[in-house]
This record gives sequence, structure tokens and C-alpha cells, in this order.
Amino acid sequence: AWVPAVLLGVRISMQSRRLWVAALGGVALAMQAMTHPQAPIGTFYLVVGMLGWQCWRTATYAGWRSKAFFDMVKWSIVTGVVIGGVALALSAAWWMTVVELFPWLNEIEFGNVPFWYQIPPAMLLSLFAPTKFQFPEWTIYAGTVPLFLALVALLGKRRREAIFLWSVVILSLILSLGDATPVFRLARWLVPGLSYFRTRTRVWAFGGFVVALLAGM
Repeated sequence: AWVPAVLLGVRISMQSRRLWVAALGGVALAMQAMTHPQAPIGTFYLVVGMLGWQCWRTATYAGWRSKAFFDMVKWSIVTGVVIGGVALALSAAWWMTVVELFPWLNEIEFGNVPFWYQIPPAMLLSLFAPTKFQFPEWTIYAGTVPLFLALVALLGKRRREAIFLWSVVILSLILSLGDATPVFRLARWLVPGLSYFRTRTRVWAFGGFVVALLAGM
């Protein structure tokens, strides 16, 4: 529920160059710590991807060596640090307790998960039509109308933003497949914290949210 507030804080902060707005986004991110560890971690990486996309867009029209690009990179770093710093400070009581438990966590157990913790490739068809023959964790159906409107967004005026958001949807689907593809196994080693995502299917929560964003564009 706090994902829209975090992303809104990032967007307004990048447009207005006001750090207090980014700090409010950090407060929203900290509130996610009270729900599930995967929520703030996934949201923060979504923020990083959003900031990276803004930098890439600036580079495409202004040039990689332009002042506008370096200003965008600088402000993206500042925004990310403010959001992450505020979130860490306000949720310290939660994450410091979790860190104390790390020595007792067996990461091998997170690598060998039951099959219902990752979506079977055949279940990707349920993105277009729901089915009753599945585990609750395999639910990825977002609705026919939202999915259609999300596709229509690729033809609208904000096509570039739609392409970025669709890349998030596709990546979340691939990660939800877990060990069925080499992508998740590679990401486990490259992305800090991802190796402790025991239930790979929950990555799709961010994909479903982005589908809703696309449908509103």
C-alpha cells in the first residue's frame, strides 16, 4: 500500500528538486518494514530502477557528457540516499533486530524451496485468464481490462515511460519463475537481499502494481 507514496515522493522530488519530498518518500518506505521484509527491499530496487531510467532518458536527449545528464545523476544519487537513509533510520528498530538473526539463517534453505514458492512456466498463461487449478501463491491474473489498457499505454504519448514500466512487468514475471530460468539464480548473486526471498512468486506483487500504473496511463 505504501509503494505509490514512495514512487510519488521520488517523482515529485526529481521534478521539484526538494529534498523534503524525498524524505517523505523515505518515511513511506520505512512504513513498509512493518509489513514484510520483501516489501521495502523490492520497493527500493524499484526506486533505483526508476532513477536509473530518468538518467538514461536525460542522456538520450541531452548527451552523456552534458551538464543536464550529470545534474540528473547527482540528484538521483542524492534522492536515493535521502530516501534510503530516512527509511533505514526510522525502521532501525526492525532491521537491527533482523540483522542479529542473520548468523542463524541457513542461506542454503532459501535456495532449495518447495515448488509452490515459484510459478511454473505453464502458469504464465493465467496472466490472461484465471484458473482454479493453482496454489494461491501462483495468482498473477490482473484482469483482462487492466492488461488491455496497459498494452494501449505503449501507443500513447508517454510511450517511453510505458516501455520502462513494461520492462518491470516482464522482469518481475521472469523472477517469479524462480529456478525455472537462470535469471533468478544470477540475480541472487548480484542483487543484495534477493537471496533471502524464499517465496519467489511474491516478486509479482510489484509487477501487478505496475500493470495498474500502465492501465492508468
